[in-house]
Amino acid sequence: MGELGGFERFQLAHLHQPVKVLLVSMDFQNKLQSAVIPFVKKHRYKSQFLFASRKGDQEFIDGVDKDWSGALPATLIANARRSIRQFHEGELNYQELEKLYQTNK
Repeated sequence: MGELGGFERFQLAHLHQPVKVLLVSMDFQNKLQSAVIPFVKKHRYKSQFLFASRKGDQEFIDGVDKDWSGALPATLIANARRSIRQFHEGELNYQELEKLYQTNK
């Protein structure tokens, strides 16, 4: 299934709950039409995809988490109601996402 498939499965499992998965593409702008959009369509992802618009990679990285090395994949979990902000560098599978959700909801 892969990591994106796990995020998609998680989002679909929680459609009627106050949780939202936002997937952010870190591809270069010139790959949006030729690679990113065709990839999303091919896999029929329902989760919302965003494109990281940035002046420079380091500025974006520091804005997400000052301790992030910039390695991908990476996940940011936020719960404004409970003032939770957790950053995870590396791949997460469905079970790990579910555990994080249950811990932070």
